[in-house]
Amino acid sequence: MQRMWRTSVEGYTQCSLTKQRDKLVAIAGIANMVQVALNEVYFAGLWQENLVEQLAWRVSADASLPTRQASLWQQYRAPSWAWPSVEGTIELPVRVLQHRDYALDIAYRSPQIELLDPAIPLGEIKSGSLRGRGQLYTMAFSNTDSLRKGWTWGVKTAKNQHTWCYLFPDRPLSALAMHKNRIYGQERGPERSMVDIDSDSVILTVLMLAYTFRPKGQPPEGYTGHALALQHAGSRGTYSRVGLIAFRSLSAESWALLQQARLRSREAAWSEAFDDMSGFHTVVLV
Repeated sequence: MQRMWRTSVEGYTQCSLTKQRDKLVAIAGIANMVQVALNEVYFAGLWQENLVEQLAWRVSADASLPTRQASLWQQYRAPSWAWPSVEGTIELPVRVLQHRDYALDIAYRSPQIELLDPAIPLGEIKSGSLRGRGQLYTMAFSNTDSLRKGWTWGVKTAKNQHTWCYLFPDRPLSALAMHKNRIYGQERGPERSMVDIDSDSVILTVLMLAYTFRPKGQPPEGYTGHALALQHAGSRGTYSRVGLIAFRSLSAESWALLQQARLRSREAAWSEAFDDMSGFHTVVLV
């Protein structure tokens, strides 16, 4: 049933809709069938169980798929952390709970979803938010990887080895420079954007979703996981998602270099709260 859902979403998001606001309504029939079969809570294209794993969806980078250029529609459709908020072919992760050495701590009774019509539980959404506690970073990505032709964070270790974190934007990153104070078409006042972009580099706030470490001899060796690229979205500690970051087999040396980018104070991260004991920031995704 879960495989059917992933296949349905991928096939469905390749299609064009006359009214883009109808995206959730159009897939509601399949969602209802899966919900009845699995007896799970559904909201905004995602499921309550193993939610952290599901947040690692991405806009397809596979050139063999008929992917349309990803974009964010001005009319609100879903919170940024849910795939219906963007346009483009969506790849869903396998929704299986795996061993994690770290995972984002999602708050109790989160996410919060407000429906446009409460009488239609699988229908259009008026607003949505997700609160969690986790590790925040500031990372600079470049668009100069000639082999992959994508956005990467790379380090060259003492052993002359290159390791990478790959950024999969939810929409063209050039849009961030033009809409730093615009959230889903709603004008905001002058605020700290947390985004700095030029033609071949971008600096983003990053929220770690989950990672696993495997020692030598247990492939994939090193650190493997996902994170969310964020843009500041108004009040302190509130962010919107702008992309997915994936990394695989980072060596201990590369991981140590990445940790230098970790934000370890409330003011540095512009977060809602910071726990000195755990080193976690409290953030709200909208």
